[in-house]
Amino acid sequence: MRKSSYILLTLLGAAALSNIERQPDVLRNVYNNRDDCIHDYSDTQCRDAASGGHGSSSGRWYGPDYRDGSDEARRTHRAAGRETVQRGGFGFSGRRSGGS
Repeated sequence: MRKSSYILLTLLGAAALSNIERQPDVLRNVYNNRDDCIHDYSDTQCRDAASGGHGSSSGRWYGPDYRDGSDEARRTHRAAGRETVQRGGFGFSGRRSGGS
């Protein structure tokens, strides 16, 4: 492979990585109870943190996932905080961030 090919591949890889880093985080609002979640969203959009659905309550509820900077980001009237949502793979976790 020629030197110019290596340079081109390096530049393309760097551009792809920089594009990935610029995407806004996927977040979800966290609520201390179901009623607070329903106030900001709807019954069908709120899910129990323990079961991921509408089963027995753990006391914490999640609103729907949304991208940082979207209209959903402003729906935090009664949220106790928000979490960054990371999908599958190694390091799968939900990171808790500031409350309101």
